[in-house]
Amino acid sequence: MMTYTSLVGSRRDLVGRYIEPRLRAALQRSPVVALQGARQVGKSTLARAIVGDLGGEFVSLDDPLLRAAAERDPQAFIDRPGLLCIDEIQRVPDLLLAIKLAVDERRVAGRFLVTGSADLRRLRSVRDSLAGRIERIVLHGFTQGELERTREAFLDAALAGRLGVDWTSSLSRASYLARAGRGGFPEAVARDDEDRVAWLESYVADIVERDLPEIAGRHRLGVMPRLVSILAAGNARERNIASLARTLDIGERALPAYLELLELLYLVVRIPAWSADLGRRLIARPKLFLADPGLAAAVAGLTPERLSPRSDPRPAGALLEGFVVTELVRQSSYAEARVTLHHFRDRGGDEVDVVAEHRDGRVVAIEVKAGAAPADAVRSLVRLRDRLGERFVLGVVLSTDQHPARLGDRLLALPIEALWRDTSRRAAA
Repeated sequence: MMTYTSLVGSRRDLVGRYIEPRLRAALQRSPVVALQGARQVGKSTLARAIVGDLGGEFVSLDDPLLRAAAERDPQAFIDRPGLLCIDEIQRVPDLLLAIKLAVDERRVAGRFLVTGSADLRRLRSVRDSLAGRIERIVLHGFTQGELERTREAFLDAALAGRLGVDWTSSLSRASYLARAGRGGFPEAVARDDEDRVAWLESYVADIVERDLPEIAGRHRLGVMPRLVSILAAGNARERNIASLARTLDIGERALPAYLELLELLYLVVRIPAWSADLGRRLIARPKLFLADPGLAAAVAGLTPERLSPRSDPRPAGALLEGFVVTELVRQSSYAEARVTLHHFRDRGGDEVDVVAEHRDGRVVAIEVKAGAAPADAVRSLVRLRDRLGERFVLGVVLSTDQHPARLGDRLLALPIEALWRDTSRRAAA
């Protein structure tokens, strides 16, 4: 595996990106591969390493001279031998049409690797989707496993019923909150607390002031800084369009477009509501999370004092839920098992933070608690288990408690550290 060089702590460390094997495999079977994700998550670094290893050419459209050449003659710009990597291709979307024509003339695997800080499928300026020609892969910020040099297998082990309880975590509530506040942006994890907050605040400003105007035009931007602040303060809440619109003093019909812009730039993650034939009316609103828990903490002003056990517990709970959800989103991008992530709530009072559903219908349900009393969270897991029957593989309460425990049939309480600690060789669940 190639490595990503980053400043972590006070020294240079090599951080492997676990999505890399999937990216290399895609280049062996598809003529065009798109590596997408938020700015500053390491797309360019990973792409440069792979292209250099394969003897290709890397060009960045952040360079104004190269961008002008691409705009002037897209077809000539891409007419190069071997693998061509075009970084930040959303800056010249007409290149995608030129790539389509080139691939249709000569269809071989690994001709183009493109990176983008916006979802190319949803950009209105993109005139062709390259359907059948392109494979898309999303790169996120560092996972805890990448930072710890531990290959996570939580989702795969959970779906196989192989999570064990014969271990003890050394991490405390404060340790988890510190990890959440650090987040996963390569540049941010290298900084101390004060510098990191300043960097993250500048990051949001740069997205709003530079990237959004290229996509939406300036007439739509006035509401964005406040919307991001509201989403950070309400991280992990269900999306209530009417309430958000009232808070922002805009029309309900206008708000979805603003949220879509934030999703398009990978600034917001939407976790849809899970539905199954369970015989009750379900709450269908998705949950919204800022895509990085460190970003949420910085924008919401979650200082150590505000996250203290003596303070209102809700901010810490929301931050830790966002931390767990974003870790699962990142892990799901390279897990062997293909899963979709949802949340669940019905009008009978049952609520589960994360429902990970395999394509074959198997389900792992996860509750997240900031405190150390996981048994209090098991009621909804028990009810979901009993309603799903054999489809329910495992229910897990992830908390800051350091001691794993069995809570009943297919039910475990685990420290949050289980997300990146290898427990699959322990006793079966």
